Amino acid sequence: MPPEQFNVCSDKFPHNLRCILGGWLENNPWEFITESDSFCAFMANSLLSAMVETLQDLANKNHQSSLILQLMANLENTYRRDPLQLARTVKQILEAEQVAVQNKVCLDSPGLANSSEFQCYDSPCDLR
Repeated sequence: MPPEQFNVCSDKFPHNLRCILGGWLENNPWEFITESDSFCAFMANSLLSAMVETLQDLANKNHQSSLILQLMANLENTYRRDPLQLARTVKQILEAEQVAVQNKVCLDSPGLANSSEFQCYDSPCDLR
């Protein structure tokens, strides 16, 4: 997603963190955290812990470890008290990216814009 669209959707999750975690974010079950009950809170906390562990592993293997460690510390400071907010933020980002991809498909293939498979949106954050 272009950085200007990303910033519109979330100012609580740095774009470089999104880039570093790439597929890891996309391959975890954020979509199942839909409520604020104890199960969802447990899942959100588990995902936050796994994210921190992933960042720690990346920092150990990467020459930009100080940047990654700083991002990790900021992430923990921001979301440790409310991991459900992290889940909402990540879900919002992933949904906005999906919209951006769908819109790109619609722009590149105007015939698909009328297809029932794709819905085009005016803004990448229209899913909110």
